[in-house]
Amino acid sequence: MSRGNEDAPNKHQLSVDLVLEILSQYQRREILRFCRDAPTNTFPMHQVITHLRDIEAELNDEEPGTDHLQSVLMHVHGPKLDTVGLVEYDIGEQYIEYFPNDQIETALEHIDRMEDDW
Repeated sequence: MSRGNEDAPNKHQLSVDLVLEILSQYQRREILRFCRDAPTNTFPMHQVITHLRDIEAELNDEEPGTDHLQSVLMHVHGPKLDTVGLVEYDIGEQYIEYFPNDQIETALEHIDRMEDDW
């Protein structure tokens, strides 16, 4: 399950283009914000899905279905984040493990500040 010390930042270097691609989609940013701010690096998928549902409800004034968000997490965002080494997820066990990456977290902090200013 684990790729090493879960508190150690992921030192895998990502290209600028890949960092921007990962963070270009707001749902992925929200998944990464949730992971970054969670008290541990491993948590049940339903917590991430609930976070996404709350964000979607806030943005769109309607709450999307849990099945839809679970499908998007497992088939779109999860594989993308897993491929670049930011998360490992287990569909059967319904958990996600987050591997912090300095490049992603720095870029996400810049985006957070930009969104606060707008």
